[in-house]
Amino acid sequence: MQEILKVLVGSRAHGLADENSDYDYRAVFLTPTRELLSVGNKPVNSTWVEGNEDNTAWELKHFLSMALQNNPTVLEVFVAPVEVKTYFGEVLRNLLPNIINPKLLLNSHLGYAKNQKNKLLAGDWDLNKDRKSRKYTSAWLRVTYQALHYFRHGEYIIDFRNTEVYKNLLDIRTSKDYTQGEAVNLCNYYEGLLLEFRDYVNDKKADLELVNDFVISVRKANLLAEEGEFRDG
Repeated sequence: MQEILKVLVGSRAHGLADENSDYDYRAVFLTPTRELLSVGNKPVNSTWVEGNEDNTAWELKHFLSMALQNNPTVLEVFVAPVEVKTYFGEVLRNLLPNIINPKLLLNSHLGYAKNQKNKLLAGDWDLNKDRKSRKYTSAWLRVTYQALHYFRHGEYIIDFRNTEVYKNLLDIRTSKDYTQGEAVNLCNYYEGLLLEFRDYVNDKKADLELVNDFVISVRKANLLAEEGEFRDG
């Protein structure tokens, strides 16, 4: 398994970490081209290792398939702090403007936010005892604001330190006095701002030809590397 990109995500990338925060990483790897083309093989699409560090990794094609759906978890990989990056990892990151579809981005982020909202409201609210309450609330606000920031400024972000919701996110993470009503009202407020864009976003499609050309070039180069004729460095 050849890793072409590895990035730092989670609270440390969001600018919300403290001394007890975990290190969370996401990566993109390549399955050997010979293995992909060989009969009888069933290549692995993803891996996940949990421990002192949480590491999630996706095979290139699987990663790009999710990216083309404008999945929030995947889009962060394009803008997160880099730990490991090869030439192809750099080219991959530069594909982001050709992958974002504004309409898909809006719907995927609203869908993700709704999922976090439902998890939050289905549980018992207790910031002192239930870490999940903080997690779901933070994710709801964070993903909603990521989409809102994109539509306001044309930039997809992962670091929230210079945003208007940074203090809110810190309070949700640390305050013992934050009530469920305050949290829900705050998230609903930003969700309402995001929904104002619904009638105006365009349905600009991703550049599939460019994305596929990239994948094919990587597969060809990887095959040459397997035969000792090329190396991605």
